[in-house]
Amino acid sequence: MIKEKFILLLFAIVILVACGMRDTSTPEKALLGHWLTEDGKTHYYFNPGKLVMVNNGRRMDQSYVVLESNNRENWIKIRVKTGYDIGHDKKLLFGNDRRSLTCTVEIENVAINTKCNFIDGKKEP
Repeated sequence: MIKEKFILLLFAIVILVACGMRDTSTPEKALLGHWLTEDGKTHYYFNPGKLVMVNNGRRMDQSYVVLESNNRENWIKIRVKTGYDIGHDKKLLFGNDRRSLTCTVEIENVAINTKCNFIDGKKEP
């Protein structure tokens, strides 16, 4: 009886993983995948260390590193770098379910906020 229950549990886990269940256990893992701004104009595709931004059909390949993260407070801070080695820092604050986030970029002491929603697990357009 115990063996059958174990096999059923294992089978259920395999099915959930195969169906693309998203790992949101940490901010770093929750960030991975395809995000869309609330205005529907900009797509972000996060892969570990790599970010593809598609804005009005124009693709920009970038890289990023995690500077800080706080699992309890639900945020991550990253440094994004373009191909020209120009960079900026972003603080990403997740919603409670980690399916939405607010991205804050500070430029010359002015904070710019953008809201995004998780679309799917795709890491490339």
